[in-house]
Amino acid sequence: MDLFIRYNEKPAGVCHQCAQVPQHPGLCLFCGEVLCCFSACCEAKEGGGVGECTRHAQRCGLGLGAFLLLRACTVILFLGNERRCVWGSLYVDKNAHHFSLRTAVMVSFLAIAVLAATTLLSAPLSIEAAFAACAEAPATPGDRRINTSQLKVTTFNAAFLFLGTASHQLSCPGDDCPWTTASDAVSHVAQIASVIKDLDSDIIQINEVEDCTVLEAVILQLAALGDSTYKPYLVRGTDTATGQNSALLTRVDPVVDLQRTEMRATIPVSGSTCPSSSGYSSSKGVSKHFYTTFNVTGFTKPITLVGAHLLANPESKPRCFEREAQATVLAGLGNGAVAEGHHAIITGDLNDWSAVVLDKNSNKPISAVLATLVGSNFVDVASKISQSDRYTEWWDEDNDCVYEVTELSSLDHMLVSKSLSSALKSVSFNHDLYTTSCSGYNSDHYPITIVLNKV
Repeated sequence: MDLFIRYNEKPAGVCHQCAQVPQHPGLCLFCGEVLCCFSACCEAKEGGGVGECTRHAQRCGLGLGAFLLLRACTVILFLGNERRCVWGSLYVDKNAHHFSLRTAVMVSFLAIAVLAATTLLSAPLSIEAAFAACAEAPATPGDRRINTSQLKVTTFNAAFLFLGTASHQLSCPGDDCPWTTASDAVSHVAQIASVIKDLDSDIIQINEVEDCTVLEAVILQLAALGDSTYKPYLVRGTDTATGQNSALLTRVDPVVDLQRTEMRATIPVSGSTCPSSSGYSSSKGVSKHFYTTFNVTGFTKPITLVGAHLLANPESKPRCFEREAQATVLAGLGNGAVAEGHHAIITGDLNDWSAVVLDKNSNKPISAVLATLVGSNFVDVASKISQSDRYTEWWDEDNDCVYEVTELSSLDHMLVSKSLSSALKSVSFNHDLYTTSCSGYNSDHYPITIVLNKV
């Protein structure tokens, strides 16, 4: 981009907000819009003490801003309202010396190396380091709950919460997910943040997450909506095909790092109900899961949370065997926590139905996945609401983009240890927040939310 020409050949130098020529014009390096940086005019007009460049970054770059200060010919980078970095000129002379736009007209060259460095500054951690940091519990765990007399917990499949910042085999944003463009992906992030704001939960176990970068983007959107209480946690899974992970957005920090187990269960598992089949593995582990523990004020025991996303397709015979093996691994984590004297929650997109707590359309499983997970220590919270409300997912089976109640089922679940069952204040399948559809930016799943009294 020739920024000299971009700025000078047309009246692009007029701020769209105040219709004046900015005293300190800044050009967004993402979209090319000219803004009033460091000026009170637009800040006063919009209110809240937030400058126009900061607001624009929240809208355009999900909180990340990169602006060329046109008169100073320097670049300013910032993330959110606090982190700032000033970089040198994008332009250099033939000797690679930086210069100011106020210098006499001269031959200049766009410094590719400077642009590359600018890009690197916007991603200060390597991918591996970023994943590792996102799994770490803080030295001093915080509790940012609005209502400390209870604990509100949600599971939510956010449907490809991706920005394309991690390495995986899928093209997403792209042809391999609902969000075919970067703009669609950004709109989806904003919509998920809006749903989370409405949920107002304390701990959100969230599935189909690309990485911690997209979680930070959700948090920045939440901050723009007036909620700065959440922190992200994620331990990288092993699903390199989809690149999806299970994660946390939480107001209550864990007291131990997010962990995962590499244990595998031999197939077929004891008590399998899968129909005879072939083509399945000899053993299976859980590629997308985590477990961690919270010490929540008012609760007499630690709470261990196991979050997971199991293999899809509840009607596939080979996957029936593999998903039962995955459930066996997760049941080991949950039962182990109970044996240690903890409260426990097993939750996520389990991609299967319950034979005991039937969903809205009475879908019956071919597997023993839910039976394995419930066992003798857990209670399915869906049993606390009417059958007509038991659905968490819409699958447009006939691909006609018509929302039909016969296409609804419950693939997401939340199981609580019996020690927590008596503390259940409410259970909600959150269908009131939106209606899933072929268009728009909502998930094709609905959240499940419980409220727990102290116990």
